[in-house]
Amino acid sequence: MKPNYSQTAIDYEKGMQYLDRLGISRLEAERNLKGLERLVIKIGGDCLNGNNTNLIEHIAVLNQLGIYPVVTHGGQTQINVLMERYGIQIERIGQQRVTDKRTLDLCVIPALRQVNEQLVGAIIDKGGRTVTLADHEIIYVTQLNKALGYVGQPVGINSQPIVKLLEMKCSPVLWCIGYDQYHQAYNVNGDRIPQPIIKAIGAQKLISVTKEGGVFGSDGSTLIPTIGLSKIDCLIEGGIVKKGMIEKLQQAEKVLRDQSLGLADDFKVQLIRPDQLLTELATNKGAGTEIVKD
Repeated sequence: MKPNYSQTAIDYEKGMQYLDRLGISRLEAERNLKGLERLVIKIGGDCLNGNNTNLIEHIAVLNQLGIYPVVTHGGQTQINVLMERYGIQIERIGQQRVTDKRTLDLCVIPALRQVNEQLVGAIIDKGGRTVTLADHEIIYVTQLNKALGYVGQPVGINSQPIVKLLEMKCSPVLWCIGYDQYHQAYNVNGDRIPQPIIKAIGAQKLISVTKEGGVFGSDGSTLIPTIGLSKIDCLIEGGIVKKGMIEKLQQAEKVLRDQSLGLADDFKVQLIRPDQLLTELATNKGAGTEIVKD
């Protein structure tokens, strides 16, 4: 007679079998994943262009192993496609995108909604447990800068829907749209979304999934495995990091310096490629670049 395994136990074994196929032993995985309960994963839009099978599977495997990260994503690449289709010019002030009302309604919200729906559906198809929160007002914002138009700066969070889903053993999936006190939607830089989520759930770690998979030295090919906060300004001023990576490092610094978050001493921000999520979490060697307190 076959053992009467619960669905949870069956899913757990499926997850462990997946790790085994990656060459990650059960012992190593269980040791590294032990105690990991509150995790935020931010996925760059350029990592969600249809060639993201590994990332989708890795999130589903985490769910099978009883870990339910809060997932948030960008969608700049997808927004750009719609803007080009409608003949709308991309404007920036510094590193920030200018977003007028027409662009918000015609390009930003539709593109991000499509990315969100596809991401949630794909994780479920791979055996994960995810629920979209794109139809909820989760991130509260104020206008970042009048010149930028409908671009928001997070100032608070409606944490109840997130906490409820985590208690139901589901991964919430958020988009980078925020709302002001009048329920007006704003485009928000995806790297600014995790900070209020970290505070709301007491996250133990932030993982930022990027196409680059980390920060590289001046030769462009040597990965920098660890960056202390005191080194970030040097990397930016020296031109080692550029464009979108500047925002990622600056936001990581804000998270690590924010004493109101109550971060543990070993909290870190990890920059990885889409295919490295389980390597980072379940192995001793980890992956990518870690940003840590000095």
